[in-house]
Amino acid sequence: MVMLYKLHLMKYFEWVHRLAYIHFLYSQILYDEQDYNGALANVNEALRYQPEKFSYQCRKLAYLYSLKQHKTCLELVENLLETHEEAELYVLRARLNKLFGTSRSASTMFTRHWK
Repeated sequence: MVMLYKLHLMKYFEWVHRLAYIHFLYSQILYDEQDYNGALANVNEALRYQPEKFSYQCRKLAYLYSLKQHKTCLELVENLLETHEEAELYVLRARLNKLFGTSRSASTMFTRHWK
């Protein structure tokens, strides 16, 4: 009985990963067709199944930026920088801060992450 439960649990997680990937791929198709709202909705659905997936979160950044939702984009970048120290995220954060006119010095931007 326990083995059967484990087998069903394994199949469930495999199914969830596949479903998330399908939503992720469909979001890219919608983005290519310039349906940014649909793309954002599908990547959010993929993130509902796999919220820890970094590549899905990066795609969400691109969709938010395309929709000119810069404040939400900046908040997501700040959240991602807490767990992922990627150079591209620092560059995007600097560009968003420049867009808002809130430039911070380099020493204050990197001090928090490099201590």
